[in-house]
Amino acid sequence: MFATIEEVKLIVNNADFEKLDDTRIQGYIERADIYIIARTRCDYSKATDKALKNKLKIATGKTVRYLFMLDTSKILRKKMEGISSETTPDYSYSMSSTSLALSGGSTGDAELDLLLSTLTIGNSPIYFGVSGPTRALKRRWGNGIR
Repeated sequence: MFATIEEVKLIVNNADFEKLDDTRIQGYIERADIYIIARTRCDYSKATDKALKNKLKIATGKTVRYLFMLDTSKILRKKMEGISSETTPDYSYSMSSTSLALSGGSTGDAELDLLLSTLTIGNSPIYFGVSGPTRALKRRWGNGIR
């Protein structure tokens, strides 16, 4: 929706990713679009502003790279299941128990996080928030001073 397969291939710039067929890449693009809409809480499918469309294109490519790396690390973890650490004379590896969370947290890519935060309605400095009506607290004294 926000970027073409060729544009995403240029942004991702990964030899393993480029080996994927176009239908798998399109699947990653669709996942990225859903992720962007969910994170920003706004459907930008009808956006016409050129700068906004460029932001969305870059965010899509970077989100596809992020999702691809998450999937690749899951495959790697599955292959290494049961191996918690490995040591050789010049190399040491320890499997971490933490994982990256897609649920509204940081992606670890500063540029992608910044793009998503500027596209998010309510968190961006270009949007103004309006608070609802407030209820006056019941005061002990009539002049409002406690």
